[in-house]
Amino acid sequence: MSVAKKTKVVLPLTKLASRVAVRFIKRTTVGVKPADLRARSGSARPFHANNCCLLRGAGDHIAGARESKSGCNQTTAARGVAAMAPFWQQTTTTTQPPAAREWYDYPGRILAWYQRGGAPPPEPPPYSRNWHNSGVFLTALLVVCATLGAGTMGLLHEDTYPRRLTRLLTDAGVAFQRTARTIQEIERKLFHCLGLLVPWGYYTLSTTYNYPKETCVYICLSITLLGVCFDLLRIRVFPAINDLAFVQKLLRSEERDTLCGCSFFAVGNSMAIMLARRPAVAVTALMYLTLGDTAAALVGVAFGAHPINVSETKKKSIEGSLAMFAVCFTSCSIMLADVTLVEYVAVFSALVATLVELYAPCGVNDNLAIPVLSVVALDFALQRVGAYG
Repeated sequence: MSVAKKTKVVLPLTKLASRVAVRFIKRTTVGVKPADLRARSGSARPFHANNCCLLRGAGDHIAGARESKSGCNQTTAARGVAAMAPFWQQTTTTTQPPAAREWYDYPGRILAWYQRGGAPPPEPPPYSRNWHNSGVFLTALLVVCATLGAGTMGLLHEDTYPRRLTRLLTDAGVAFQRTARTIQEIERKLFHCLGLLVPWGYYTLSTTYNYPKETCVYICLSITLLGVCFDLLRIRVFPAINDLAFVQKLLRSEERDTLCGCSFFAVGNSMAIMLARRPAVAVTALMYLTLGDTAAALVGVAFGAHPINVSETKKKSIEGSLAMFAVCFTSCSIMLADVTLVEYVAVFSALVATLVELYAPCGVNDNLAIPVLSVVALDFALQRVGAYG
């Protein structure tokens, strides 16, 4: 008999013997082909380790899974059924509530599933969900502010006198006699806009590095304590710091002998993060302080024609207050766009923030009062519209 004929006879006998052995070991009367299992499972990775478990689990499922009697672990048949189901329908031994899975429901979940090797996602850290649109909004805002800030700094320091910036302001409708004060206010508010790094840092630590809310609060309080101590040293020990050129541009005249706005800004940010029921609420309140207060100051100084005499030392304008309300309303509408009746939340919280900036209740610095009272207003409005259940 030739080699070819022997091969044709031996191979079928070998396959038959292997199938009989498998049936005897598994005690089943039905054979399962790996190709059929791969077709039913829909897996695009036929040689992955999970598919080997799938084959074993499917064979046990067909055999009835007689060997599994423990109530503590999943049975082999259950593993086979779970493995044959699509990955987004698979369950784990520690079932996550729907709210805990929301943060992982992003467009790249299929890629992340492949990177994890088919394993279920880990439990999300506390306070990592309920960010709403904070991540997208903060990223876009930081890019825009960095671009505008770099361009403005180039215009401010191009010469001893910023002629091009003055020309741009006059072309925008600012009276020439107001350009000098407007440029000075722009320099101060550019530094004020660095406060956007606080909500961005809070978002990054919580979502990327899995820091819980308590840890983020401790970090903010530590930075705040260092800032306040440095400010006290500036007042009591090293008053010559007030004479530095860049410090004179940032400080107001009444802040030379008292705590500056940066100290109140840091305290307000820490309290907002600590008091907010959701991370997105704290981020929105910090947007009110950073963007809303900046818009109110710049528009009020440049275009304020209808003054509001709040006190002898502080003068506000209707134009500045309207600009702050518009910026706060827009920020809240974008940040919490997925909340039902977000218009009610945006109007109420923006109105509270505008009134706080306008009247400064009890003489509290607006850098402290705006974020704290804005968090209270946002939480109250969200509770009223049913966002908290």
